[in-house]
Amino acid sequence: MSLYYKVDDVMNLMECSDSTAYRVIKELNTELKAKGIITLSGKINKKYFHQRYDVPEKQTPQKSLKIAK
Repeated sequence: MSLYYKVDDVMNLMECSDSTAYRVIKELNTELKAKGIITLSGKINKKYFHQRYDVPEKQTPQKSLKIAK
C-alpha cells in the first residue's frame, strides 16, 4: 500500500479531469515544500491530501477468504 496518491487516484477521488488533478497535486506539493517537506513530483501524500480536501477515501472491496473444512 502506497503512502502517495498519483494523478489517476486524485482524478477518481475528486471526479475531476487530469489537468485539475495535476493542479491540485502541484498546489499541495508547493504548500508542503514551503513547510520544508520533501515532495515527489506528480504524487501527493494521502494523509495531507485528506487533511486539505474534504474528499472521502474510496473503499476498495475486500475479498472474503474461504476457509477449507
